[in-house]
Amino acid sequence: MDGSATSDDLPISGYAKRLETVLGKLNGRVKHSGKNAFDHVRKAWALRSIDPAMAAFRAITAEEEAATALIVALKQRQYPNADKINFRNHDHKASIGALISVLSTEVFSKIGHKPRVLLSENPNPLFARIQIDLNELMGISGQEPQFAEPQLPLDFTLGDRDGSIKDLASEFRDFAGERGHKAAKEFIKSEANLRNQILYATDSGIPRVAIKDDFILVRKDRVLTILTIAVMIAQTSDHQAFVLQCLGIILHRLEKIDEIAPQRQPLSDETARLYIEKNLNTFRTEIAKGEKKQTIVSGYTTETIFTLQWLPVWAVRYDGNKAAGREHKSN
Repeated sequence: MDGSATSDDLPISGYAKRLETVLGKLNGRVKHSGKNAFDHVRKAWALRSIDPAMAAFRAITAEEEAATALIVALKQRQYPNADKINFRNHDHKASIGALISVLSTEVFSKIGHKPRVLLSENPNPLFARIQIDLNELMGISGQEPQFAEPQLPLDFTLGDRDGSIKDLASEFRDFAGERGHKAAKEFIKSEANLRNQILYATDSGIPRVAIKDDFILVRKDRVLTILTIAVMIAQTSDHQAFVLQCLGIILHRLEKIDEIAPQRQPLSDETARLYIEKNLNTFRTEIAKGEKKQTIVSGYTTETIFTLQWLPVWAVRYDGNKAAGREHKSN
């Protein structure tokens, strides 16, 4: 890596260093764009007090390079409609970061639990996996973690049991409105145009840029999230349900497709499923296989313990502000 920036210049976690190592195990543009994203973040940090405009430009470019890695991974794995999103289009790349922000602030932050991401340099079985502590998810304290792990980390959906999926239209609208935009597409375009506002003069004069460290650190964190997703896509030829859903949401927001169609096939009666429905005051679980069902309804402090070792599939329902969830395959 050229330039004066080193890994010690930027506050960077052990996870970020492992992610950079894992990216080096991938092939082609996914690897190179990912590594370049790290380089841009480091140089942004090194330049922040010397040339804040260029530091901001580097930070924005880092996020765009991470988005490029993700888009290329979609194309390499031949996801349906991946040909409609272009890694050379700034609006398209900005839509990746916009979706990450909406999911983070309008959806997953309301679940009250952050999955644990595990990275390995060995692709057997996977480079990247996620684990979810169901006790923590339910608000049960004082118990050993009860982890569920999907066979594929992004093979879940936000939706309902009937196969319907959320298009996040209201979440995008709320998020864009909070930031002073009338529509999601207007917000995405403003994000894509930010680099031009930093670099080019207007009729009003020459841009004067002053940034806080958080400007870079927030984009660093978003780069890590986007590149983690890129690894999760690139590591398997299987098409994962949440990736399909998110790609549909992005293309719908960009007006590239008319509507988001359900992507997951109905589960057979022989498939064991765990449905989790989280409301404001209660937590309801239902284990079902065919006509057999077992239901547990508990308050957050009830000491309810169960294991998922025998469940090949679990699902969680998401209902906006009052409930939250996901769907997931488990060993």
